[in-house]
Amino acid sequence: RPMTQVWASIDREHPMPQHTSIVSPYLSHRRTVRKPSVRSKGGIVVTQNRAASEAAARVLKEGGHAVDAAVTAAMVLGVVEPWMSGIGGIGAMLVYDAKTGKISGFDFGAVSPQALDPKDYPIIGTGDGGAASLFGWPGVKDNRNTVGAAAVCTPSQPLGLEAAHKIFGRKRWRELLQPAIAHANAGLVVDWHTMLTIAGAIADLRNDPGGLLEQAVRVADHFIEEGLIVYTEGREKDSKMQFSAKKG
Repeated sequence: RPMTQVWASIDREHPMPQHTSIVSPYLSHRRTVRKPSVRSKGGIVVTQNRAASEAAARVLKEGGHAVDAAVTAAMVLGVVEPWMSGIGGIGAMLVYDAKTGKISGFDFGAVSPQALDPKDYPIIGTGDGGAASLFGWPGVKDNRNTVGAAAVCTPSQPLGLEAAHKIFGRKRWRELLQPAIAHANAGLVVDWHTMLTIAGAIADLRNDPGGLLEQAVRVADHFIEEGLIVYTEGREKDSKMQFSAKKG
């Protein structure tokens, strides 16, 4: 208790600073991150995931157009990083033709449902630290604009990619999807970044009423135990997944 009082006194005299940057204030100013530069005569693919970049680079190597590579990269990303990309999302594309200098634009951005009523999304503030703060949107009651079925806009990514592919594509659409299918069949690797993303959504998982699994019960009953994300052990047994949680 004395320690608590001391800190409370310090806090009154020296209020916590307000940080406006997404970069942690605790990082050293001397910390540096380096990546080697890459050169290529046949093109370069840049994504946030190595698996997607490698798959798209193979498309270029096999004679595919840059749009072909973009389709493959986007589809693979939807499998290996589904929290940021996927066929349920949106997008935009600019295609530059080096021979003619022409630039073609494809806008497959978000479109709200026709029956949407803005009154169903009452604004309550400037954000709660989630998507509202990330994108600068005003906070909405119950995060209705970012969580749940009422937050979904038209999933236009597949159609947008198809429109660009019809004009510029050299390879068959079916071929371009094979790497994503292969990754889906192999399963998502749950590395530290994936686990961190899941942990960041634990509140939404806990409140999900969904029936997404075989027994049609709450998602939380399968993935959360005593407030902890549970770890899957083994395979399916008797049509039920076996889980255990590491306590402490």
